[in-house]
Amino acid sequence: MIHGFSRIGWCALFATAILFGSSCHTNKKTTAYTGEEMAEETMDLPAILVRPMPYQPSEKRINDLIHTNLKIRFDWSNQWAIGEADLTLKPYFYPTSTLDLDAKGFDIQSVEMIQVNATPQMAASLEYTYDTAQIHINLGHEFQRTDTYTLRIRYTAKPNEGASGGSEAITDDKGLYFINPDGSDKKKPRQIWTQGETESNSRWFPTIDAPNEKMTQEFHITVDSSFKTVSNGTLMYQTENGDGTRTDVWKQDLPHAPYLAMIAVGHFSETKDKWRDKEVNYYVDPEYGKYAQQIFGNTPEMIEFYSKKLGVDYAWDKYSQLAVHDYVSGAMENTTAVIHGDFVQKTARELIDRNDEDVISHELFHHWFGDLVTCESWSNLPLNESFATYGEYLWFEHKYGREAADIHLNDDLGQYLQESRFKQEDLIRYRYSDREDMFDGHSYQKGGRVLHMLRKYVGDEAFFESLHRYLEKYRFKTAEIHDLRLVFEEVTGEDLNWFFNQWFLDKGHPSILIEYAYNSTKKQLTVKLSQTRNTDSSFIYKLPMRVDIYVNGNVEHHDIVFRQSMQNFDFNVDSKPDLVNVDAEKMLLCEKRDTKLDEQWRFQYRKAPLVMDRLEAVEAIIETQSDENKALLIEALSDTQPDIVNTALDGLEMYEVGDSLDIRQQLITLSGKQDSYLRAAGIRSIGTFHADDSSLKDIVTKGLADSSYRVISASLRTACAMDSMNCDKYTRQFEDGTNTTILLTIANLLARYGVPDKNNFFDAIYPQLSGFDRYDFYDSYGVYLSKQPDKVVDKGMQRLFTGATEENHWQIRYAAVQGILQLWIRYYVIEKKLKMEMKESVRMGGENARDTFVGRELQLAKDRKDRLHQMLEDIASGEENEILANYVKRELASINELSSSGE
Repeated sequence: MIHGFSRIGWCALFATAILFGSSCHTNKKTTAYTGEEMAEETMDLPAILVRPMPYQPSEKRINDLIHTNLKIRFDWSNQWAIGEADLTLKPYFYPTSTLDLDAKGFDIQSVEMIQVNATPQMAASLEYTYDTAQIHINLGHEFQRTDTYTLRIRYTAKPNEGASGGSEAITDDKGLYFINPDGSDKKKPRQIWTQGETESNSRWFPTIDAPNEKMTQEFHITVDSSFKTVSNGTLMYQTENGDGTRTDVWKQDLPHAPYLAMIAVGHFSETKDKWRDKEVNYYVDPEYGKYAQQIFGNTPEMIEFYSKKLGVDYAWDKYSQLAVHDYVSGAMENTTAVIHGDFVQKTARELIDRNDEDVISHELFHHWFGDLVTCESWSNLPLNESFATYGEYLWFEHKYGREAADIHLNDDLGQYLQESRFKQEDLIRYRYSDREDMFDGHSYQKGGRVLHMLRKYVGDEAFFESLHRYLEKYRFKTAEIHDLRLVFEEVTGEDLNWFFNQWFLDKGHPSILIEYAYNSTKKQLTVKLSQTRNTDSSFIYKLPMRVDIYVNGNVEHHDIVFRQSMQNFDFNVDSKPDLVNVDAEKMLLCEKRDTKLDEQWRFQYRKAPLVMDRLEAVEAIIETQSDENKALLIEALSDTQPDIVNTALDGLEMYEVGDSLDIRQQLITLSGKQDSYLRAAGIRSIGTFHADDSSLKDIVTKGLADSSYRVISASLRTACAMDSMNCDKYTRQFEDGTNTTILLTIANLLARYGVPDKNNFFDAIYPQLSGFDRYDFYDSYGVYLSKQPDKVVDKGMQRLFTGATEENHWQIRYAAVQGILQLWIRYYVIEKKLKMEMKESVRMGGENARDTFVGRELQLAKDRKDRLHQMLEDIASGEENEILANYVKRELASINELSSSGE
């Protein structure tokens, strides 16, 4: 699964926290990280929250679910599912006469025994009790582990009528969703789809809803004949029922976990593709049908690549992908039938700037890690999600080269490090309060980085041979972390407890200080390494790594193991090295402070082989201004990697470069690059460095007509920077569009320049936004309101309050809170100013019409300030996320103190 705030085009996770740099970060001092398109302000986060958690065991196996035969139809008006489920089971080991099934929020019509040991029998009603979450059934007979039996349960599932939960990763747990059921929303299709992970499929069919269960299935789905259906496995046949409905029968003969079962119903456009002799199909809204091949078209190549890389062919009957509306997560690896949120639907023009191959590859790789071999318990979720995250790296490495893959992996490190500022957990967590808490930057991004370190330590041949053996050994079974370790030990012949204990079974990461000394008399280089842990623990990591020494035009490679709190490594070197590159593979999961001199960083940029060498060097030299560093930053504008170019441009903002012809020419060159990211960087920086240069306006005008929305966005920003009085003229021509990149850019510009009479624009675009686009919306809207007349504020503050209390993700709610705080400050300042004016009037003696006006305005300002204060009080008392709740409480304390001091 890609959780709702992972990598989807709108997301760079955890936008409000500061992290300590990038790629085992080598800056001379720690720096702030901001993801693409995210706001710049940061939150003063509290100390890491630590509290005792209950132990979470694997689900006890009493009965083994073998097969589910389900007949299901739908009541759209009531949003019910009417089902008949035949479940075939056997005792797992011990004899049993009872069965507990998960079935949440059902009306149960009957529970019957219909077959024993493959022999059909007259349906016999069974005694049962039902507590709205489980059916507790008396089987009427004690069965042995050699027996099988089949039950038939008739029921109505009412997913909307029971209590629902969810998390920030999976925002709802109803299991079954009716989208636009009455067709009243003409802009949205009618759909039904399901979301099973973690344990929500038992909201629409009875099952043993645990990850350590495996079943085969046959689903008979009855729908209006105009709809298409999608489910796991193969479409066996379709039957027209003569009443305007059709029944589709989907069968999967290979076992998988119940949470991976799915159905979807809708008016989809279907595009057919193939991998070898297996169907590969793409289902999207009809208007995106002509783009489906562009969106998903690399899927067959991905399947072939993963099959060969792992030495295990794709095992399943087919591979379908579909996009649905109002999805409660990012994407989900339902076996053979992956669901994506509608963010994946893009036009050819939108695909110029971004495809979603990270998400597509992630869900596909799950079909080995998660579907073929499933985590034994949610505590072992990284066996699913860490591997799927690393599957993204493998695909990028194969398709686009190591540089693209390393940049992607560096983003993973950044996301984990941001989360680590306020959350530190074992990667494998046997203690947690809610299984949904497992879906975080630890299970995904940290885990992917840990697997990368394991690969670099054991080597490619051993790494992929270990994965091959693991997949073959636990094929169609479940596994836990020790199973993975034992396979790696079997292949490598090495006890790897040290690696698994420090990375999978413990929390945190090391912080490393790197220092250098060269003794010219002894001709000896000393590399001094110091490590601390970013937790209260005194634990010392064992860190194998490579050190490259560049001297006299040659490179020496040395493998070392850093295993003490402070450790010196001595190397015999004929002369003082030009560069010592510690962690030369740039694979460590850590924070690091590297004391290289600027000249060594510049050498690293020019001579070291990896993209992360170049990025580290550019990030480091922006800390110190010099002519030599400036020259390197200008040189870096010719780099092929947009991340490096943008970092260099940020660094150049510290210099006086307005009259620099070198930079001017570089920006002109960048604005003509084929890569839309580079074109956008060039045009954006014209607004930064040469906003007064009218001779460059033609480049900006051309950019406004670019095929890339990213370039148009940059051009709008620069056009407004060059001619701020006419910002509305530039933005107005794009306000009726549908591309969210452009709409959010306009929102940001309207806020920055305080363009009046644009509240209707914000009202219009809000329904089009989802996910972290909502963060950007509130970030701009709060600023916009702070510059508008009171009547606009009165209308808009309620939207901010709604966002601060009702948005699904706490960091989106945080953005809305920021808007409320800005408005409170505005009215605090107005109130204070008017009080001073009134006081001065009293001092001067007499009361006049002006005083009456001021008094009225003072009361209005106070009323608005008090209303905003009450909103903050309500937010603080109702906020369930402890981080955000504590933040709002601290802000309330600050403004209360400010108010008291100003009385």
